[in-house]
Amino acid sequence: PDNVTIYDSENVFSGTSDDFTIYCYEDSAMNDYAEKYGYKVSVVDAGADVGEAMRKELEKGKAAAGDVNNDGQVNSEDALTILKIAAELLTPSEEQEQAADVNGDGRINSEDALLVLKYAAGLLHYPAENTKNISF
Repeated sequence: PDNVTIYDSENVFSGTSDDFTIYCYEDSAMNDYAEKYGYKVSVVDAGADVGEAMRKELEKGKAAAGDVNNDGQVNSEDALTILKIAAELLTPSEEQEQAADVNGDGRINSEDALLVLKYAAGLLHYPAENTKNISF
């Protein structure tokens, strides 16, 4: 299929089939299905927790929302950097770009900087409405 939506007890994943990697055991029906229909597959060792393997892989290289300078904090320095990126005074790395788009709308602008400032001031707590599912 062109679009896929997966529901489980805690998550809803939706997007194009190119975006998905299926995590499963080697000799499982899910592995057979994924291979048959051309999905990316990550085989998990027998006895391992598939959900935990998936979570660990998703966390690799994931920039924390708002932490544009990658110092482990979300503060006014990050908001200033976001504004510089929005004004095209600074060319961001891929990781900075991901971290700067705090609200997940695909654009980096003053709305993202404002969310960072509100969070830094204690006026916004994660998870927050209008922010993508990332960690502060």
